[in-house]
Amino acid sequence: TVNSTVNVIGQAGTALAAELSSLRRELHQNPELSLQEHGTAAMIADLLAKMGCEVQTNVGGTGVVGILRNGGDSPAIALRADIDALPIAEET
Repeated sequence: TVNSTVNVIGQAGTALAAELSSLRRELHQNPELSLQEHGTAAMIADLLAKMGCEVQTNVGGTGVVGILRNGGDSPAIALRADIDALPIAEET
């Protein structure tokens, strides 16, 4: 039924949000400087693979590419994010 499908999708979204929140906390508690983001890249690659993406690692050093195919020659969207931390002293 439609209601059960909506519930399943809602539960999956809630689970993904919790996982992403946990990943964000982990990344912010363990920052890595530019070109030293090996742990960060590994965490991102693992999550992308778990989400069904084709994963390429070591792109330009520590970069990660996740490809989610929609079949054929369909248009695609690329997302990019910086994952390095800045060397600053925490004052709070």
